[in-house]
Amino acid sequence: MNKKLLIALSALAVILAVGGVYVMNRNGAAVESASTHEAPVVSDNNVHMENGKQIVEITVKGGYSPKTMSAKAGVPTIIRFITNDTFDCSSTVVIPSLHSRTHLPLNGSTEVELPAQQPGTELTGMCGMGMYNFSIKFSG
Repeated sequence: MNKKLLIALSALAVILAVGGVYVMNRNGAAVESASTHEAPVVSDNNVHMENGKQIVEITVKGGYSPKTMSAKAGVPTIIRFITNDTFDCSSTVVIPSLHSRTHLPLNGSTEVELPAQQPGTELTGMCGMGMYNFSIKFSG
């Protein structure tokens, strides 16, 4: 085999291997711990009442925290997104079921009002690129 061809094929193999590791890490498929497959922790510590409305607070930076939460059905709800030096794609929030796309400021809080939800409703949202998501489960 020609020496130049062998070098070119070797370089291509290295590039493909490095690219494969990068893509797998980016999608979370490589270097997973056992806890990755556990059920997500549902939080309700970020939910409280203000002036007769339920407030669900979500911190936005490199994703959404908490990622999964529970809230009370049948109550008008406000999702309060809190940003602090948020530059990434999570600063664009998409809620498909509401046909909503909200661009959050670099710092501050932004409120999205929801009508009272039915018991069993699960509202999901994601960043503008679909990389990060969150869900709110409404129960009676």
